[in-house]
Amino acid sequence: MGGTQDNRIKVLFFSAGNAVRSILAEAILNRIAPSRFRAFSAGSVPTFCLDPHALGLLRDLGYPTAHLRSKSWTEFLGDGAPRMDLVVNLGSFLPLHPLPGAPLVVEWQIPAPARCALSFITEAHAVYGQLEDRITQLAVQPLRALLQIDETRAA
Repeated sequence: MGGTQDNRIKVLFFSAGNAVRSILAEAILNRIAPSRFRAFSAGSVPTFCLDPHALGLLRDLGYPTAHLRSKSWTEFLGDGAPRMDLVVNLGSFLPLHPLPGAPLVVEWQIPAPARCALSFITEAHAVYGQLEDRITQLAVQPLRALLQIDETRAA
């Protein structure tokens, strides 16, 4: 057989720069429920550079960070891209072009931390807490029925 089947719910966290909020969310969901979900992140105008304070926060909390990177939502349009089941918009403008598979889109209005260095770390911790609470709630929902995911669909 050519590949392995991944029946996990695929979630794309979306924020404009894909440098803080969506990166934190990707890491949190992949840690909280790795057997049930596979999280990704992207941005409409990605910075292609992760915020060092956000990475430091994740490292301080014991998250692996080597695999995290800022990327454009267009990476999820190609033939080989994973097909998303759910897109969580973290307060940015979504692209007009829909993702393949017409995933369910939900809006979580979580403000980006201020760029001011003095308050950024405090605000990043607050954003992390908000995301962790929302993602923990998401992880226990019966989403397979909600999303009507075909259990036999290949990744």
